[in-house]
Amino acid sequence: MSRNPFLAPRGIEIDPAALDLEELRRLAWERVEPVYLARLATLVDRYELGKSRQLASDDVAEIANATLSGRVGTLLVEADRQIPGHVDRATARIQPGDLAHPDIGDVLNDLAEWTLEMRGEVVMVPAQRMPSSTGIAATYRY
Repeated sequence: MSRNPFLAPRGIEIDPAALDLEELRRLAWERVEPVYLARLATLVDRYELGKSRQLASDDVAEIANATLSGRVGTLLVEADRQIPGHVDRATARIQPGDLAHPDIGDVLNDLAEWTLEMRGEVVMVPAQRMPSSTGIAATYRY
């Protein structure tokens, strides 16, 4: 009945107050998971096609340069993966570090933040579905 394109094709047809939080979470994921996996498959296919045309990369240093110049349209980041260090915003150089040090962050987090600032899309990907072994994959706008 709705023309809202963002509604899931199938909803939870039970009063949420009748469920505990864990059961509600399980039912919601049952509805969302097929949509998420289909979208993820499309993004991975675009990445693979882009890589064959030199419009995608899984090289962290190359992605850092592309991110800061606004070229990254979609950034796939492996969930639960970290690369200790940070990216210098002026030079796009990656400076490795130790996460135990309070001033050191995560390179993947820096790149994800900057992609969002440049109006790109960031998608967290489970390790088993990640199309690269580096923990990151970018599809470029140009």
